[in-house]
Parts: sequence; structure tokens; C-alpha cells
Amino acid sequence: MTKLLIPLLIVGTLGLPASICAQGDSGAGHWTVESNVDAMTDQEIRSAVVVNADGHQFKVYRQGVGHVWASFRVAEGSLDILGRTVMLRVDKHEPLELTPTPTDMARVVGELVVFEPKWVNFHVWHAEGSSPTGGFLRDVLDGQRLLVRYTLATGGTRDTAFSLDEARHVIAEALRIADTPPADEVALERAKGTLNDACVKLATRPKVMVTCLDVAGECMKRSTAAAVRSCFVEAAPTDAVRALPPEPTP
Repeated sequence: MTKLLIPLLIVGTLGLPASICAQGDSGAGHWTVESNVDAMTDQEIRSAVVVNADGHQFKVYRQGVGHVWASFRVAEGSLDILGRTVMLRVDKHEPLELTPTPTDMARVVGELVVFEPKWVNFHVWHAEGSSPTGGFLRDVLDGQRLLVRYTLATGGTRDTAFSLDEARHVIAEALRIADTPPADEVALERAKGTLNDACVKLATRPKVMVTCLDVAGECMKRSTAAAVRSCFVEAAPTDAVRALPPEPTP
């Protein structure tokens, strides 16, 4: 299960006993684009929003050209109060678990997940490149159904679902990004990922792993997949280079 160091949600009815409620297919609802202007900063906030048959809302949004966030909100009028864990799963992908950002991490990188009694906001994309090449937002863009399971403050969990049939084009319009990333961006991100994976395999030798990660960080600044790999092969510890997967064939 993927952990975002942020929360996951599940909704229940205040005062009812803890139980898991199978609610059928509650994913009906059309995606729409919303645009608002922050009165303090004058930055435009563009959102792709869907409300399902249960009245719950899921939103993907960004302010200006900054990072992209998502939010889940319990239906207006619901007595459900969110607990401290929310899980989201697109189709058959690995679920994403959200829990509050640890205090020590929040001091360094800010709050990546923000919980309130009726909603949770969480970071989903750094907004580098023309479109996400992987991760939760990519799954949403390519998916058909989003299942959300949220814990209740009173105990237990509840499930609700959202249709993603219209999500790709509406989210792309709202965020002003491409529907799908170009092949060279996908290759670049994959190359960066292989460096981290190779370094992690040296975990039993912490000093060597740290050196490896430092090299990987520098090599990831290169602009093409071939340049990233070449940099790493030249400078990384030998065992890390051996751990790299075979170079992709053209």
C-alpha cells in the first residue's frame, strides 16, 4: 500500500456503531471546471470537481502555476466526521493511504496532507512537465473509478465512489495540462526512478547508500533519460550501477 504521509478517508454517521458500509456504486456525477480568484493574491484557482450520488465531493485543483492538490469533502448535511485515515483506490491500483503529515516533516516541507472534520486536502503533483507521468494523479487521469474509504471519528469506516469516465479531459482543462505526457517525459521520469531504486538496494551499507543518493540527486538534474543514466553510470558506486535495470531499447 502506498503511503503519502498524508491521510486517507472513510465516512460514517455520527453516533452509529462502527461498521464497514458497502454502499453500492455511488459514482454517478459529472465532472465540471470551476474557476475562482483569490482576493488576497489575485491568483486564479482552477478546479476539476465531481459530486457523486451520495453528495460527497472530489476535487483536483491548483493555484496559479503551482503544485496540484486534491481534496475529498463529505456531503453537505452529513453528520459524518472524518477520522485520521483516508484511503483512495483507482481501479485495481494499489490504494493510497492518507494520514496527517508528521510535525517534524511539516516544518521542513510544509503540510502535504491537511485534515479537517469534513474534508481532507492532499498534494498530488509537483507540476513539473506537461502532464503527470506516474503516481496517484496519473491513475486518476487514466482510470474509470475512484473508491474512497474514510474512517469515522466515532469508529468504523465508510466507502463511497466516484466515476472517472470524464476525469481526464476535464482535469486537463482545469489544470491546463496535456491529457497524456510525451514519451520523452515518461522515459525521463522512469530513468530517475531507477536511480533511487538502485541506491535503496544498498541499504545494508548506509554510507555507500548516502553517497549513491547524492550522485543520483545530481544526475536527476539532467534533461534526458539517456543523460541521467550516463551520469549515474559514470559517478555512482559500482554496486549501484550493477543494480540498474537494462537500458531500454529504442
